[in-house]
Amino acid sequence: MDVIIIGGGAAGLFAALLSRNKKMNVTLLEKNEVFGKKLSLTGSGRCNYTNLNIGKECYYSDDIEKTMEIIEAFGPEDSISTFKSIGIEPYFNGSYVYPMMRNAGEFTDVIISALNASPVKCKTNQNIVSVTYDEGTSRFNVNTDSYSYTCDKVLVCTGGLAMPKSGSTGLGYKIAESFGHKIVPEVPALSGFYFDDMCLKSLSGLRINAAVYTDSGLFDKGEIQFTQNSISGIPVMDISGYIDKNITLYLDLLPELSKEDTFSFLTERVKTLSAFPVRTFFDGLYAKSLGRLLLNNLDKNKDIACISEAELLSLVTLIKKFPVSAKEKKGFDDAQVTRGGVSLFEVTDNLESRYRKGLFFAGEVLNTDGICGGYNLQWAFASAYRAIKGIII
Repeated sequence: MDVIIIGGGAAGLFAALLSRNKKMNVTLLEKNEVFGKKLSLTGSGRCNYTNLNIGKECYYSDDIEKTMEIIEAFGPEDSISTFKSIGIEPYFNGSYVYPMMRNAGEFTDVIISALNASPVKCKTNQNIVSVTYDEGTSRFNVNTDSYSYTCDKVLVCTGGLAMPKSGSTGLGYKIAESFGHKIVPEVPALSGFYFDDMCLKSLSGLRINAAVYTDSGLFDKGEIQFTQNSISGIPVMDISGYIDKNITLYLDLLPELSKEDTFSFLTERVKTLSAFPVRTFFDGLYAKSLGRLLLNNLDKNKDIACISEAELLSLVTLIKKFPVSAKEKKGFDDAQVTRGGVSLFEVTDNLESRYRKGLFFAGEVLNTDGICGGYNLQWAFASAYRAIKGIII
């Protein structure tokens, strides 16, 4: 049986790795000059490739039950075991799992070395323009701009639209549509937001642990990051997939305290620092840029002892509900993953197209995405496993 895997990213490389000892002729085709371009950048270059703490709340999908069944059938321990079989030892940071060398580029290199030592044919610089099916021969034609490959089964692992600098073009969606699939509209996920509030520009470079939430009930917490014109960080990115228009994000700058406890905390701070000028009230608690911004409406030259109860209550409100008016979400250039794609309702439990037998999908091209922390790579690995299992049957 001849199998072609389209796309040499996380899902494609893993699918090739899983198929290297099977009784089939496998060819892996990649558009770029190298394999794993996006994989080599993951986890801030350290490659957080899975997470031991996985649950339904970590993923978005149009068929979350199917997503979770696939991940539960091939979980973090299975990914760890597969990589150990080619020499990659795990490093654990809480529930986060990295390769021992904590280098995404070298992680990718080890996978490619294992494939080069296997019967899998690995080809780069393959600009695929279409996939067609020949009813006469009952075989697929995978057409590049200079050659046409034929095979019995095709596995599409082309990713989505996120990080186009890594080679993402949306090719997989076009292939799926050519066989009758309707694509769930694609939006950037795991992305930051731009703002145009001039006051917030003073926070450029700030990193702060806070909670982020919206009026619609979205909530997450962790490290928030500011640039001159944007807000990001894992909590912001984790909720970004649910937002597709201008919105006000709110930050809770003391998420471990209730509103009442925050008032008590600030009241004690007034007593302790009573002889200091108001402009120093938040020094030692927040970065000066944030502290000065919170105190914008107070007379900064009077003594802290002169802060009124009404002013203290207004500070509590601002700390617990600090507004950031997000004018637009960053686009696919800055997003780490795509939300949308091939609907899981249009593929079988083995991720085979319901419209063309022998056509399979895995990874980001499918309408499943996860939060930050190794969850998207685990989906890539688990879905690749399920697809390869389906191909072998």
